[in-house]
Amino acid sequence: MQHVIGLGPRGHDTYTEHELINLPFTWIEDEAIWQFLWHRIHDTRTRQIEKCSIDTKSMRTWETFRSHTGSGRPLWKLKNYFQDQLAPSLPTAFLAEDTKLELYFGLGIPINMDFYNSFRKDAYMEVDNLGRINRFIGENGLHLAAHRYRSGTGMCEPMWEFLRQRIQCQQTGKLIHPTEMPCEFSLWKEYKDTHSVAIGVQALLKIYREEMVPQIHQTNFDLTTKAGLCFVLRIPVIPELLNELRKIAVVNINSLRRIVYYDQHGANMKWFYNECAATERNNFRRSAFTEQEEIAMFTFVYHKIQDHKTKRIRRDKSILQSRELWVEFDKTNRVHREPTTYMRRFKSIMLPVCYLANISKMMKMALHFALEIPVHEDLLKELRKTAIIELNREGCIIGYKERKKRVISGTSENPEVLIDLEEEPAPKIQKADDDIIALDDVKPASEINDSEIELLLQHDNASENLGDLIPEDELLMIEDPTFTGSEDPSAPEPTEEIHREVEKLIDQMVSELDMGEQKEPEFLTVEASEVFKVESLNTDSQESFVTAPNSPLDVENHLIPSAPKASETLQLKSEFGSIILESSEAAKVVSDAPESSENVLESSSLTEIAVDTLESSETPESIENQESASESPKPLEAESQTLSQKRSVSSVNTVIHLGLLESPELAPQDDDDEDSMSIIEIKEVIEEIIQTIEAQQCINSSLQI
Repeated sequence: MQHVIGLGPRGHDTYTEHELINLPFTWIEDEAIWQFLWHRIHDTRTRQIEKCSIDTKSMRTWETFRSHTGSGRPLWKLKNYFQDQLAPSLPTAFLAEDTKLELYFGLGIPINMDFYNSFRKDAYMEVDNLGRINRFIGENGLHLAAHRYRSGTGMCEPMWEFLRQRIQCQQTGKLIHPTEMPCEFSLWKEYKDTHSVAIGVQALLKIYREEMVPQIHQTNFDLTTKAGLCFVLRIPVIPELLNELRKIAVVNINSLRRIVYYDQHGANMKWFYNECAATERNNFRRSAFTEQEEIAMFTFVYHKIQDHKTKRIRRDKSILQSRELWVEFDKTNRVHREPTTYMRRFKSIMLPVCYLANISKMMKMALHFALEIPVHEDLLKELRKTAIIELNREGCIIGYKERKKRVISGTSENPEVLIDLEEEPAPKIQKADDDIIALDDVKPASEINDSEIELLLQHDNASENLGDLIPEDELLMIEDPTFTGSEDPSAPEPTEEIHREVEKLIDQMVSELDMGEQKEPEFLTVEASEVFKVESLNTDSQESFVTAPNSPLDVENHLIPSAPKASETLQLKSEFGSIILESSEAAKVVSDAPESSENVLESSSLTEIAVDTLESSETPESIENQESASESPKPLEAESQTLSQKRSVSSVNTVIHLGLLESPELAPQDDDDEDSMSIIEIKEVIEEIIQTIEAQQCINSSLQI
């Protein structure tokens, strides 16, 4: 439902269309109507009152009332209310007696007999046959007299000829439909522009209404032309003329004695006037102004005062009186109105409250500047927040300059420094969030140390990296220190070969244990192109140690002494350590230092995995000692002692407890159960190692990216 802002029962407020139609009129609207009509009957130059100067039955009068007062009532509602209720109740209105007499005389309202009798004793009053005042002379000096324009025969003839030609189409010669004719004021304005006459449009209109219309039956035109004039100009047909017309045609008239149907005998001449369609069209054309329509009017004028090439606003106050401007706007508007209606609405109602309109601040400023409108105090305060305004004596804008945009620097030394964006280059570096930072806060790539790089890489937002914070030309090529070699993309994955070899060994051990056979010690040789990366699984430590890629596995053949079915040992040794799998009451996996050789650790109560690796930050001297140690192996006792010392000094031990066998529920009952438990535990250990290898390989690939 559309809302209309204008004058209504509650004064100037927002109303719905339903309220404006159904709510009764109040004293606020009555006072506005009488005040409007009283000003209209006075001549603007002589301040004299003219009899019947305006027609209260014309929709044009009430359209002017709405444009002057901002009323939201429909035109037909205003017209019917005045004719049926307001005019008959003029004697009881809250107005002065002289004002009532002036309204009776100027509007041509038949005077109330009680009101007439009250003035008859103290004043001289003349009335016509319709009860309208022709002359009034009061004791208080009030003098009212009807002034008639004596046109004579020479003036009415060219006016009748003009009307006869105007009601016909120049191309086809047929009559123009009444809805296509202009209003009376526009019609006689056109006559004044095309003919040399000394009187004004209002005088011509008065002659037409008072002298020509009542005497149309006395003109020298034929009956068909008279009927055409009455039909097109909506002139009431007097009974004498109607009787003559019905002799040659079928004529129907409405309650106002206007022709609505005409069909001439023996001639192809039929006219039909649909009052319902005409009323609907007039109501649509004269519907109330909406907020969207007013915004469209503001926008249209704004584009007209703007230079399309330079986008500058030019001062042009004459645009307020431009009729062609609103003719052009009416072509784009959904509701078609008279150009004068737009002009009065825009100048008298919209511009004074432009600062309250629902348009942009810059559009308000441009309209005030171009049309030389005094700026309202509220709008002036709003504009001065972001610009420098210069006004003249009348309060109109003569100068407008935007303030320079400034931002606050984020430097720690002087946090209140203002950076002028028009003089300084715009900052090229910005954080990912909305904070504004200065150029001094960002260090060049050459000044960023390793710790800062590490912080950047470990930021919570994974999408941010150095490329987001440092220009591309200053970006450092940073490599991960954990990777020292280059990988061959065509090389096979190291974990695949290890998986295959481990699976073969598991199948072999299971088959031997099931068959109960004891085989001679075998030597297992495993080759791989790379050494995998082992990551600590201790929750207290998040450190990781990576071995160099493409380092071959140096797998030695170790003689495993004969043992029961449940005793088998697997050793994978490289230059960085060895992995030992032992199947006994407990199984362990040990990755020891480069100089360590075979280590067989047994435990009767605990199954664990020990991953012992030297720290990645070893010194070059320690690396040389490791190389020399690998060339000359030490005895087993010295090797174990060295291993224990290095563990206590520079290694990280992570022990994963797989299960406790000391509880009586989990203790093995016999040899067969003990053997089966060892096999299951071996499988679990190997699966744990494989999962660890795969997880670390994913981490390595992500670090490389």
